[in-house]
Amino acid sequence: MRTRIILVIAFLWCSACVAQTQVETRQTQPDPEGTVAILLGDNGQAPIPGFVDTLVRRLGDGAAVGVIQYLGRRKTTVSRDPTSTEEIKRILLIIRMAFDTPNIIESMEDRSPKATLILLQYLSGLPAAGPVREDIRATGDMVEKLKATLQPPK
Repeated sequence: MRTRIILVIAFLWCSACVAQTQVETRQTQPDPEGTVAILLGDNGQAPIPGFVDTLVRRLGDGAAVGVIQYLGRRKTTVSRDPTSTEEIKRILLIIRMAFDTPNIIESMEDRSPKATLILLQYLSGLPAAGPVREDIRATGDMVEKLKATLQPPK
């Protein structure tokens, strides 16, 4: 009986050691769509938690990809887009945050604003963009200026 107890204890102890040494696989990059979804909640009126602010600043062009994915999941048809003026304002805020500090953008590919420029062009064509066209243009100018500074010398 005593031998069985010792074997059971030894087995459990070894199992605990193996469980402690297993490598935990974590996603090193934040999920762009999930991060953007938090910020675009409540029709662009959701408060911005500090940790989400930090995540967005590390996304760069990935933030635009997240916005495109978020909007794409929501759309019911190609001809109808439910994006409101408030959401467009929040998207512009997300873009400005994403490129505010380019040196902390984690992925080198995301330092180039390719998807961001396409997103800005798309937003400017929406019916709800009328009151914020100047903001869209100013954000586009900021991104273009940043793009020029991030280009490697030829």
